Amino acid sequence: MNMVLISIEELTNLIRTTVAEQMGKEIKAPRPKIKGIHGLAEALNCSVAKAQQLKNSGTIRYFQDGKLVLFDYDQVIEDLKGVNINKRGRKANAR
Repeated sequence: MNMVLISIEELTNLIRTTVAEQMGKEIKAPRPKIKGIHGLAEALNCSVAKAQQLKNSGTIRYFQDGKLVLFDYDQVIEDLKGVNINKRGRKANAR
């Protein structure tokens, strides 16, 4: 086994350059969880009733602990790709 001896200054520079390289890469900070139906409605810019409908229909994933309902913002956005949340739920007249 080969051993390499480096000084504190060399170690500090090595750590500094490694951290700088990693920080240069795009690092997304995790978004906070959305708390409750009202928070979901605010995040999606829709009505509380529509947010409740999306949750109840199983369109979006959520976590629930007792009465507390949490939504992961990134999962919600992923689940809603291709879904028009502003669409009315009326059925076409069958004549």
